[in-house]
Amino acid sequence: MYNMADFAFGITFYRSA
Repeated sequence: MYNMADFAFGITFYRSA
């Protein structure tokens, strides 16, 4: 299961990297 905050954070971190 994915959480809204976790998903947003993961996407941001992945794109930021």
